Order: sequence, then structure tokens, then C-alpha cells
Amino acid sequence: MKSILPKSFGPRAKDTLVTHTTTTHLGPELALLATVAVLAMGNAAWKACVKFIQGRPDLDEIRVSYARGQRYEMIVEGRAIPLGVASLPVDQNMRRPAVAAIIRENIAEFLRRHGSQLSPVGPTRVP
Repeated sequence: MKSILPKSFGPRAKDTLVTHTTTTHLGPELALLATVAVLAMGNAAWKACVKFIQGRPDLDEIRVSYARGQRYEMIVEGRAIPLGVASLPVDQNMRRPAVAAIIRENIAEFLRRHGSQLSPVGPTRVP
């Protein structure tokens, strides 16, 4: 899951957009797909997924750099879905060896934990 929020949006507009998007689109889509695990990549995707974590309003203020490597659980239409977190594997991150190594490890850990539950559509590899 990847998402980008416009930089020009203020905090209230971003929260309204994320709440609408998760309630109207993301939740029903995850339920329809019978999602078995989610890897939120980037701050916007993390913010969207936080909306499904019950009893942890403090997580809304935490950035990916602090959330990654932890185990979370989303509740979507009454069903628990494991949630992993990683930074975006975009060029600006992957050009920095230390950051790239952390991203690779976060993705690899997610796949080790949940890979057997996933149905591959094509070749799976960590960038």
C-alpha cells in the first residue's frame, strides 16, 4: 500500500481526507479482497492504516521511521489483519545505503512473517 498526500494540505485537511478515504474506500476494499496482511509503505499509507488500529490514538502522531519494525494489528469489519510498516523504497531513500538496508530488512521481515499466507501474482523479491 502506498499513498501520497499533497504537501499543500494542512493537518486538518489531511486528516479529513485520510478518514474519508479509509472509511469509504480502503476498509471496504481490504474486506472485499480478504486481505491477510498489509505492509504500509510511507507516512501517508501508515496514517491510513492507523485509522484501523483500535485503542492507540497515540499512533496517529508517529512517523514511519518510529513505527517500522513493530507489530501492529488492524481491525477491518471485525477481522484482524496484521500490519507491517516500512519507508518507501523510492530512489531518494534507496540511494542512501543505511536507509536502503533498513527498508530491505523491513520488507524481508514482513515477507518472513506473512509470506506463506500471501498468494504471489508474480516473482517476489526485495529491492
